This record gives sequence, C-alpha cells and structure tokens, in this order.
Amino acid sequence: MEFRQLEAFVSVVKYRSFTKAAEKNFVSQPTISSHIRALEEELQEQLLVRSTRTVQPTPRGQELYEYALDILKIRSRMMENVRQHRDQIIHIGASTIPSAYVLPEILLQYRKSKPGVRFSVYQNDSQGILSKLRDGVCDLGVIGMQPDEEEFACSRLCKDHMVIVTPYNDYFLELKEQAESPIRELLRCPIILREEGSGSQRIAESFLNGIGVEEEDLDVVLRINDQQAVKNLVAGGFAISIMSRRAVGTAQQDRQLLVFSLPEELSSRYFYLVCRRGLEPKEHVKDFALFLHNKLTDGEGDAPDDENEDGLPDGRLSDDEDGWPGGGDLP
Repeated sequence: MEFRQLEAFVSVVKYRSFTKAAEKNFVSQPTISSHIRALEEELQEQLLVRSTRTVQPTPRGQELYEYALDILKIRSRMMENVRQHRDQIIHIGASTIPSAYVLPEILLQYRKSKPGVRFSVYQNDSQGILSKLRDGVCDLGVIGMQPDEEEFACSRLCKDHMVIVTPYNDYFLELKEQAESPIRELLRCPIILREEGSGSQRIAESFLNGIGVEEEDLDVVLRINDQQAVKNLVAGGFAISIMSRRAVGTAQQDRQLLVFSLPEELSSRYFYLVCRRGLEPKEHVKDFALFLHNKLTDGEGDAPDDENEDGLPDGRLSDDEDGWPGGGDLP
C-alpha cells in the first residue's frame, strides 16, 4: 500500500468522481483507476460503488477512507516537522513592545552568526501570546508580564519603564518645568490606553491604583495597541497616553512628544522569555533562547546578578528531561 494510492482513493471519495480526483492529483484518470484497483486487490475488498452519475464508498471503503485521512494527516505533520527541523525555523510570539523595539536587534545579531536559521514572529498582546504557546503555535514567547499559570516557565529579561507622553506644546512644556509633579493634572486630559490583555496596560493599571486613581475617573477617548498610531495621535494633540519608554524612541528629541517620568516603583516592569513546561525544544530553539537571554540581561544591570525568577543561574542552560533547566524552565 502506497501513499499515492491512498491519496487517489481519498480524492475519489471526496469528489465522488474519478475525473475530478485525477485533476486534483495532476495525473490521468487511468492512473487513478490503477491506484484504486491496486488497493482493492491488496485488501481483497470492493471499496467503491461506481454508477453513471457518481461514485460512493462501500462500508469497507468508508472505513478505509477514515483511516486514510488519519494516515495522510500524520504524514503531513511528520513532513512539516522534518522540514522545520531541516530549515531551523523558530516560531516566536512577541507582545507589542518586544516585537517592535526589542526583537529586531536581537534577530539581526543572531542571524549574523547563524545565517541558516529562519524566524516566524507572531505579534499579539501578552495574553494572546500565552494562548499561542498553549496551542503549540509558538516555540517561545517574549512578553511584558509574568504569567500566572503553572504550565508556563519563564525567565526575566530586561527592564522596561512606563511614562506619560503628551503633545510637544507650550502648555505641557510649562507643566514639565513645574517643581511639583504634574501627574494628576496630566491625568485630567483625554487619554489613550491599551487594550485589556497587554502587559503595558497591566502596568498602567497598577500605576493608577498606586496613586489612588480609578480608570473610571479618566477620560479614556481611545483604546488601541498600535504604538505608532498612539504616538501619531498624541503628537497631533488628540490625547495623552501611558506607554513604554522604549516605544517613545527619538520622538522627544524630534519635538514630537514630551515625556513625563513616573515613580520607579509604580511604573517599571520586566520582559519575560516564556515557554511551555514539559516540552522538549529543538536544539536551535534552545540555542536562540540562550542567546536572547544573555543579550537582554547582560550589561544593563536590570536583571538579577546571580539568579533569574526561578532561582537558576543566568545564562546557563542545563539538560534535563524537559530540555530546560529546572524541569522545563528557561535559562
């Protein structure tokens, strides 16, 4: 029994036609008939009932059809896994800030030393990335919040800071020059916030709670996750916003935005490298995870000196039954 015979049989049952099956498989109709005949001879069963108008599977044919679908799906998955292993594709899920302002430089540096590696980056908010990790769509995640679920292992990376951004105009310049903090006055302005589910929004909510301000007290005029759109809207005078300092870039130097710092203890957070526990990663995925971890924790003084969130030495990957240090944890 050969795969091409099963493919021919599945096509005939699916399209109820030898002619259509031949077209879909890019072979001649006699070839399709030959494959079906070979299957019937091998199994010593009639698999199809032919009429002038249609083709129907016999009870044994229907049973073979269901088995054949499973066999062909397994083959397809196997071939895809082999291809990905050969091509060394790393599927990364990244939340908004890491995908735009952290990963690009890391990918550029890594490709210089490993030109054979390919990347597929899926961008969503932090909760969306955790969902893709859970479904097996992504190998790794880089997000702006520490997951609560025990099914995920995570390692702390570099620090991020949230700031208030406003239009660059005389009114806000005067506020910035005041000796007293203008935060509460700023929060009376129309404001743009992120959608629920993002790490940035979680930190913004934590900051507001820390100063005793309820989100219901704010004049929220827009919720959007696109950071470039937020910067454009703020620069144009639409509203102010709370966003990552990394996302501001050179907008303040270019006199497009004004940046107001927030209290460190209420506005800082870390990015996290996340994976599913209990899954054995491919060697090239593990290698990239270690590279990313080392690049984003060395030299900034943001990560702990000796240990990461799971009490593991930074920058070290050990081999255990799950492939990650500490029973599935990232470096």
